[in-house]
Amino acid sequence: MDFRYAQLLVNFFICFMYQAGMPLMCVIGFCCFFVNYWVDKFLFCNFYRIPPMYSDTMSRTATTFVGYGIVCHLLMTIWMFGNKAIFESSLDKGYKFINPRSYEAGYTPFDMSNLKQKHMIPLVTLLVVFVALTAVNSFFKQWCHITRIFVNFVTCGR
Repeated sequence: MDFRYAQLLVNFFICFMYQAGMPLMCVIGFCCFFVNYWVDKFLFCNFYRIPPMYSDTMSRTATTFVGYGIVCHLLMTIWMFGNKAIFESSLDKGYKFINPRSYEAGYTPFDMSNLKQKHMIPLVTLLVVFVALTAVNSFFKQWCHITRIFVNFVTCGR
């Protein structure tokens, strides 16, 4: 079971990370999940014995990785759409393509000027808001848990 979860998460991450630059990845991911679903269903119904009782820990852990997939997707999308060497635009007058080796020599991976492009503002905003809301949610869950423990202690568990 853990091998199947790992395999599905790898497929999800690969398809989700690269779908902005290669929209065909959505179709490939759908086909992969569709085939996995029906093969597993056929094997469960016809060949497998009754499995041992598993808890929901593995599925909950796999679900938490979807949030990391969203962050990876946004980071890869920002990198792909912000890199002028990947997507060339005829409207971009200030950037001329020259010999790739000379471009690579002057390339800096942490060039923040690419984030100032008009089409990058919604993506960067979404990434910042998603990470901030996730941090706030995590903080309040922990804070509420500590408050609940304190109230139970003060009221002798009532």
